[in-house]
Amino acid sequence: MPLLELLNLSDPIVINSIVCAKGYDNYTWLHCTNQSKLLLATTLKKFETQLPSFIRVHKSSLINPTHIVQIKTDRPRHLVILMSNGMVIPVARRRAEHVRQLLD
Repeated sequence: MPLLELLNLSDPIVINSIVCAKGYDNYTWLHCTNQSKLLLATTLKKFETQLPSFIRVHKSSLINPTHIVQIKTDRPRHLVILMSNGMVIPVARRRAEHVRQLLD
């Protein structure tokens, strides 16, 4: 089981338990499977390099593809992803085609 070790956390996080990461300036919220959230003083870009299997779907969102429940399209190049914890993550229009290719 791969773990994510962070300096400001005493216990490592099981990577597969992370559903998504939402970035806000120099902080990131990690949303986990047990409905818990962790606020960390780390940029989303740093998590993008630490979690190469995750997909950047928006400038403020990084998702774990193993937790995707459904992908909805309401217009061309407009995707919304439903995650296993109930979160609905919008996909940036300029990233929509790339995300589709990765998930097909």
